[in-house]
Amino acid sequence: MIIELITTFAIIFLSELADKTQLVIFSLGIKYRKPVQVFSGALLAHGIMDGTAIIAGSLVASFFEITFLKLGIAALFIAIGIYMIFKEEESKKVPPLIKNVFLTAFALIFLSEFGDKSQIAAGLLSAKYNMPLIVFAGTMLALAFAIGINLLIGKKVAKFVGHEKAEKIAAGLFILYGIIFLLL
Repeated sequence: MIIELITTFAIIFLSELADKTQLVIFSLGIKYRKPVQVFSGALLAHGIMDGTAIIAGSLVASFFEITFLKLGIAALFIAIGIYMIFKEEESKKVPPLIKNVFLTAFALIFLSEFGDKSQIAAGLLSAKYNMPLIVFAGTMLALAFAIGINLLIGKKVAKFVGHEKAEKIAAGLFILYGIIFLLL
């Protein structure tokens, strides 16, 4: 059981390095000063999506037309990035669509995780080991570690360059992610 747990942790953690969901978490960590809410929302979304993959294998993605899914996710990230760039500086309010930081993190990660390599890897590891609880535990530990690292880095970047510049960086990352997602 320990080998399966460690193997799952290593594979999932390595698959999350420089992954789109981690880019989203990094950006949310810069934009919002509520790391616990971002962490909780992101981890819950990962838990649901990767848990589903573990239970159902990689069948989740087959229920959705991937082209439309990609377009919707890309449009969402580009729209948020554009909003972040052009919002009025005096108004520090979050737009009504994304008022709640926890729900924002949850929704963005939930949508981003459809067909993600870590989700597919979790499903495959579950099928290989036939130990869904161990694979789920290893997956969640790896994701919690990756999310925490990205939030910490986001906080340091915001402190180093200033919150306003860091928010513009986050906006650019959202737009870049949307464009990359359209192309892949």
